[in-house]
Amino acid sequence: MRSPSDHNPSQEQANEQFVAAMKARLEQAQADGQSPEQMQQLAMALGHTEAGRRATKVVTQVHSWWPGFQRFLMVGALACALAIGLAWLTPLQRTGLIYQ
Repeated sequence: MRSPSDHNPSQEQANEQFVAAMKARLEQAQADGQSPEQMQQLAMALGHTEAGRRATKVVTQVHSWWPGFQRFLMVGALACALAIGLAWLTPLQRTGLIYQ
C-alpha cells in the first residue's frame, strides 16, 4: 500500500500510458499472427526500453540534487571542525594557558 507522500499523479498517468501502449502493441502483434514467444520477446523489449527511460530519469534527478548535497557536507564538515576547535580552546582558557 502506498503512503500519501508517494502519490504522484503524473507518474501514475505515465504508468497507465505505458500499460495502454503495451496492450495496443501486443494486440497488434497478436492480430499480425505472431507466436506467443515472439509476443513475449516484444513485451520484454518494450519493458527494457521503459526501464532504461526511467533509469535515465532517476539519474537525472540524482544529478540535480548532488551539488546541494556536496555543499551540505562541506558546511557540515566546517561546522564540526569549528565546534571541535572551540571545544579544545575552552579548557585551555580555564586553566590559564591562553591569556586574554
